[in-house]
Order: sequence, then structure tokens, then C-alpha cells
Amino acid sequence: MKKLAILSVIISALILSACTDSKYVIHDPNMPEEYIQQYEDKISDNLEKYNNSTTEDEKADYAEEVAFSYMSLGNYKESIEYYEEILEYDSVHFPALSNIAYMHEEVGEYLTALEFQQRLYEANSTNKEVVKDTIRILLASGKSSDALSVLEKFAVTEAGKNDPAFVSEQFELIN
Repeated sequence: MKKLAILSVIISALILSACTDSKYVIHDPNMPEEYIQQYEDKISDNLEKYNNSTTEDEKADYAEEVAFSYMSLGNYKESIEYYEEILEYDSVHFPALSNIAYMHEEVGEYLTALEFQQRLYEANSTNKEVVKDTIRILLASGKSSDALSVLEKFAVTEAGKNDPAFVSEQFELIN
């Protein structure tokens, strides 16, 4: 009986894992076959270079190429794994944080997306695109007061003062 219970738990975990993993695979049915092949070739080439890397910088560079190619193919799970490795070397790596947030947002994991987006925002709070993405993810997470706070902080910066149309547009989205 005990073996059956353990087996049942293992099978349930495997099924849950398969379901969770499948939402992180979003293939574009309209992507031309030659593009798919190009990305697959880039993955193969860069994985070989990654595995033969002798420095952390080289490893991070090849990991970024692999991660971007996986993301482009819609293989978010693999992409996130490589981007997270980059974050071990550089905790505020702009493309890694931005793309991880994007992929989690795409699959509806707004709170996880927000964790990465907030790290990006903390390092780039005057970057208009970062502010825009942070507000969007905060709103999707149901945190409109936090979104307004982000906009208010941006509005008083030099970048915000120089772009009142952007501030107004974001304010309209929040309200």
C-alpha cells in the first residue's frame, strides 16, 4: 500500500510537471521553416562554444545567444534557464531580466514576471521602455497603485519631464 501511495505521488508530480512545462512552449505556427532551422543551427553552434568556454564572460555571451534563440523559437523554459545562468554572473543584465519578465508575462505568470521586471526597474528607473513594461506588468498583476507610484517617480526625473506625452499616456492606462 505504501509503495502504491509513493508511486501515485510520483505520477502526479510528473503529470503536473508536464503540464507546467508545456505552457512554457509557445511555437509560432507562422514562422518560416528556414527561420526555425537558422535558430536551431545557432543553438547548436552556440551550445558547442558555450560548452568549450574558458571564461565566465565567454560562457555568458554564448548563453545569451542560446537563450535568445530558444526564446525566438518559443521554447521559453530552455530560454529562461540560460538567461538565469547569465544572471548568476551579472544580476542586473538588462536583456536577461527583460526577456525573462517578458516570457513569464506571456504565459500569464504575472507575479513572477514582476519579480524580474522590478529588478530591471531598480537598475533602470529612468528608462522609458522599462517604466512602460513595469507599469504594464504591475497593472496585469492588479497593482495599480504601485503602477501609479512608478509613473510618479518617473515623471519627476529629467527623462519624464522631457516626455510629458509618455507620462500622460501611461497615466491614462493606469486610470
